[in-house]
Amino acid sequence: MSYYVSFIDASDLWLVMPLLQCGSIVDIINMKYPTGVKNEVILASILKEVLKGLNYFHNEGRIHRDIKAGNVLMDN
Repeated sequence: MSYYVSFIDASDLWLVMPLLQCGSIVDIINMKYPTGVKNEVILASILKEVLKGLNYFHNEGRIHRDIKAGNVLMDN
C-alpha cells in the first residue's frame, strides 16, 4: 500500500492514503469479539502481519510513532 502525500500541520503528521474498507483492527475485534479475543492464533496472526509491516517501514528508513490496534487498518 502506498500513500499519496504526507505533511505536517503544527505538531501533527498526516498521511493521505486510499480508504481501507474494513476499518481498523480495533473496530473489527470489537464487532466480531465483543468480549475480547481468546484465541491466541488470531492474535498471533495479527501481530505477525503488523511486525512484518513495521519491519518493512524500518528497512525503508521510516518509523511509525503510534502503534496501536486503532491505527492498523484492514482492506478487503
